[in-house]
Amino acid sequence: RRCARGDLLRLHVNGDSPKGIVIVLLGEAASLLSGRRAALSFHAGVAQRLFPDRGRPWLALLWRIVFGMSGTVVCDCEAVRARIARYRAAGDVFAISPFTPARVRYEPARLPEALERFAAAHRPLLFTYVAYRPEYELEGFVDALARVRGAFPGIGCIVVDDRSFMDAGVERRVRAAIEANGLGGALAFTGHLGRDAFLTALARSDLFVRTPVT
Repeated sequence: RRCARGDLLRLHVNGDSPKGIVIVLLGEAASLLSGRRAALSFHAGVAQRLFPDRGRPWLALLWRIVFGMSGTVVCDCEAVRARIARYRAAGDVFAISPFTPARVRYEPARLPEALERFAAAHRPLLFTYVAYRPEYELEGFVDALARVRGAFPGIGCIVVDDRSFMDAGVERRVRAAIEANGLGGALAFTGHLGRDAFLTALARSDLFVRTPVT
């Protein structure tokens, strides 16, 4: 209906979501039938579950269709742009950083009391955002933290853990690894934090740790 009204679709996809790819293909097909080509943004990293194709012909064909049916393609760095160029001419593929200073503007917030006590009691203080999914390599993070604690006994990490779309198996393995390494007192799990609280906790930390392989 939107395409029939003359709207231009701006679609978004990454290489980790088969459902997202199907939705994008439907949107691109609808756009072509209405006489226009959809704009496509592609954000994630250079090594995703389904991207690049890693020698799988059916995936190479799929990405040629996804990128070829779109008009303009926007990604977030030159390394990803170079990989997309394997599937379509690079002339209409643009690498535009998604960062803007507006993302780091915030009003300092009072953190929950337990989190305030934790932050005051641990140095160095790390901060990480994770989801309970395989690509976040959480068991590797727990192992690394256990090793680092040998040199820094007072180390602690604030963990903003996204509990939506959880892989229960990943969560069980992570909890087991934390218990096996005796790290319960070195980690503070917050669940969802609002924007101001998230950036306040991040600003209080000495180091931000990003765990995903992408």
